[in-house]
Amino acid sequence: MKVAEIKVIKARRELLNKAKLRRNDFFNDHLILVKDAEIKTDYDFLNVIQAEQYIKKLSTDNNITQIPFNFVDGKLEKNRENLLTTLIDNENVLWKTAVEFREIERELLHFTELFFWNQYRIAVSGLTYRFYPTTDEGMHFDTFKKGRPGLFKPGTRAFKVFFNVDKEDRIWRVGPTLQEFCLNMKDDLPDELPTDVNSFCYVVDKLGLLDGVNVQEVAIPPGGMMIANGTMAAHQVVYGNRMVCLEAAIKAMDGVPTVPTEQDSYRSIVRKLGLRTTDAFADLEEFHALDGSYERAKKRLENSGAA
Repeated sequence: MKVAEIKVIKARRELLNKAKLRRNDFFNDHLILVKDAEIKTDYDFLNVIQAEQYIKKLSTDNNITQIPFNFVDGKLEKNRENLLTTLIDNENVLWKTAVEFREIERELLHFTELFFWNQYRIAVSGLTYRFYPTTDEGMHFDTFKKGRPGLFKPGTRAFKVFFNVDKEDRIWRVGPTLQEFCLNMKDDLPDELPTDVNSFCYVVDKLGLLDGVNVQEVAIPPGGMMIANGTMAAHQVVYGNRMVCLEAAIKAMDGVPTVPTEQDSYRSIVRKLGLRTTDAFADLEEFHALDGSYERAKKRLENSGAA
């Protein structure tokens, strides 16, 4: 079973100079590793920050890139809409953290606009700042909300950028694309499959069908970034600490060929391989109690004494 192809690019400007070619790579389920994202930020300062496990994913939904102070009645008061104000007591550190987080947000948004310039509409769902160590999360296709069907919007395709701000490499293992997996695992799949791609990826995860597949290990260096669609290519984080992830949905503008969506790609795979689908998986109750890739990986670590 072949692993998904990884395109390695030296720097962001090189990627943008060939944006059309690289967009085609992305739409064909390739991953794109950019060794130098060319984003100016204070890496030394960011590597002092270490989140607790319960807040390992800080999000722009928590307003963490908003200015952390408001000017009220002639004095500065903390902007309590910004979650950082409840987590960081030192006002100088608070200012510095918010400024660095905001600059990274600006840079990643600008990069995404340039990458899809004048061709695709971009709906950014948010950025997450993950400053807590991740180890061996298990090989998986991305799946959301316990496999709930209908989450992928027609005409759109998910786009993610993983920007490594840690002083150490972020180590990934990359497995097969969704198509390659189905082609090689056809005889091991259930006789009937979910009609929805999110539900299908959830079932695959719960049944452990990606355990033991061929993988390629790749390092995202400090200051580098990985562009990927995690539903269309299997992957796992082996080790990583501080990272910022931008998540967006891409939709073609008028006159531009439509985007190959995850659901359309899945339907094409099912049709090509002659697989049968059914809506009987709509509630997925029988799978909820099963361990997924993350739980199985955690148990392996515990059994090995590494956790």
